[in-house]
Amino acid sequence: FPNNGPERGETLVRISGNGFENTPSLSCKFGETVVSAAWISGQLIECFSPAMPESTVRLGVSSNGVDFSYGSIDFVY
Repeated sequence: FPNNGPERGETLVRISGNGFENTPSLSCKFGETVVSAAWISGQLIECFSPAMPESTVRLGVSSNGVDFSYGSIDFVY
């Protein structure tokens, strides 16, 4: 939440789930752009959306910065 934000980026996005690990490589992927994420708990992480042109992109998460998991989450710019 939220699942949308301005093209300039900088939207704080909170992602809830299960089994989030507190690792230095914790990250979010907006389309093809990877940004670092902050671990809040095993059920919540936060990241800031990067700047991107108007579009809808897939949102993924990773604990190692390489292997991303995707749910049914899209982010709309």
